[in-house]
Amino acid sequence: MKTSPDWKRTVRLWQRLGHVSLQYLPEARYSVPGRVAVLWDVSGSMAESIDLYLPWLYILRRKWKRLGVFPFATRMADITEGLLAPYPLLRAYLAEIEHVWAGGTNIGWALGEWISSYGSRWLKSDTLLVIISDGWDVGAAEDVRQALHTIRAHDTRVVWVNPWMGTPGFEPRTRTLQAALPFLEKMVPGGTVASLLRLANE
Repeated sequence: MKTSPDWKRTVRLWQRLGHVSLQYLPEARYSVPGRVAVLWDVSGSMAESIDLYLPWLYILRRKWKRLGVFPFATRMADITEGLLAPYPLLRAYLAEIEHVWAGGTNIGWALGEWISSYGSRWLKSDTLLVIISDGWDVGAAEDVRQALHTIRAHDTRVVWVNPWMGTPGFEPRTRTLQAALPFLEKMVPGGTVASLLRLANE
């Protein structure tokens, strides 16, 4: 039987390496909800965080069989199965969906698209929806509000991972974040290796 990662030891290893690595240390125990769907903002304002989130999501996908990953900006893709490819081939796979990466962000549209295209599978009471985004958005805040209302009506839990949360002076001031807050179970920091490992271990 394969052992689970020991995230505390792993984060210390990654801190010594100075970057997120596919190498991890075993033996930690952690619990996973029935399903986890990750909507990952890969727009221009999030571009410098891609190298932080991609290895993390890659590892989680290979460990959590009921996890789906959906990168978006003004378009969306499902890379759930692609994350099972060997890591050296992953960049080539992602290059095939280059239309998704960078550009502006339309979070309300992305949530609506996810509901329409994937909701029949993922909108369940045992699903945790994780949104990774800084909240900067070219779309309408009302679209975000309506989409999250629909998601919560299915008893799907929603957690927002914000790379800027935890930095000095941060407040969720954007229209999108203000619209989202009433529907969130919580908003958590996600701008460092340590914060991502804590999130994975919750």
